[in-house]
Parts: sequence; C-alpha cells; structure tokens
Amino acid sequence: LAGLEALESLDLDSTRVSDLSPLAGLEALESLYLNSTPVSDLSPLAGLEALQDLYLNSTPVSDRSVLKHLSKLRIHG
Repeated sequence: LAGLEALESLDLDSTRVSDLSPLAGLEALESLYLNSTPVSDLSPLAGLEALQDLYLNSTPVSDRSVLKHLSKLRIHG
C-alpha cells in the first residue's frame, strides 16, 4: 500500500483479508470496512489516530481493547 498514505476510506468487506499489518502506515485513514472478513487481530490499527469509523459485522474479532485510546473511533458491529 505504499503511496496510499493519504487514503481516507478503505472497503475490504467480504474479502479474505486477515492480516491488517499492511494498513499500519495509512495515517489518514478515517473509515475502514471489515465486515464479513476473517480478521481477528486489530492491533495493527492501534496507531491510526485519524480512524473514526470501523465496521466489524460478522468478524471473529474478540479483543477491541487495543483501540480504546483512539478517541475519535466508533466501532460498528
């Protein structure tokens, strides 16, 4: 995802994406759609201070606490 640092929204709904570590450098990301994906680890998103909306319907995520310090964040699902 090099060169996409200014990306503000990313829709990965219903994909096979399970590793979010490539997203760690997307510092402008405000909305991330992960509905119906096998994602279980949200820790790579912990540094995304601009993240405002995270969609997690039908995902196996069990620990959301790694994102609790993101004051703008609303988790849907």
